[in-house]
Amino acid sequence: MRILRTVLHQLLLRRLHEEGIEVKYGMKVTEIEETKDSVKITFEDGTIQICDLLVGADGIRSAVRSLHVDPEHEPEYTGISVLYGLVPTCTLSEPVYFSTNFASIMSRRGIFATGFCDPQHETIYWFVSHEVPLRNPEGWSTQDKESEKVKAEVRERMKDIKVPLMEDILNKSPWFRFYPVFKLPPEGKWYTERTVLVGDAAHGTSAL
Repeated sequence: MRILRTVLHQLLLRRLHEEGIEVKYGMKVTEIEETKDSVKITFEDGTIQICDLLVGADGIRSAVRSLHVDPEHEPEYTGISVLYGLVPTCTLSEPVYFSTNFASIMSRRGIFATGFCDPQHETIYWFVSHEVPLRNPEGWSTQDKESEKVKAEVRERMKDIKVPLMEDILNKSPWFRFYPVFKLPPEGKWYTERTVLVGDAAHGTSAL
């Protein structure tokens, strides 16, 4: 079952609250010092935390990796971004061609994938791979002028696909944005005596 990431975050935060585990926001790690007995983490606001074990689950641009575990390994942009969006099912005029949680349309020039992201099937998530030059962090949201250009590029790329729903989804999506795909070079280091990287912080890769 596919669900929105925001829903998962809410569930996890609720569980942490039930367990009495404190969550702090806006914390930026500036220094990590590891000894035989502990790990000392210094944050930008001057806060210092000392712990037995540090887990770096902080994504492809991991501060734990770049500051401490493996500073030599930097993420590389693949040149591919996933263009994605959400569209209310009730706004679509064309029949939905799938009833399961996920479906994809393959063509010679890529994939157009769709899926429900709620049990009631009220919202459809869609994505398509797209070649996009590297942008600054604020540049991944499409602007009004760019939206029509991007839609035209998707239509051109998927012109061999004769599925009316795809065009309907593109037209009815209230917004869409790019998710840049980065990868980490192989043979990186992912742990020390008291620090371990998990997820994309350790092995960010591209399946595209």
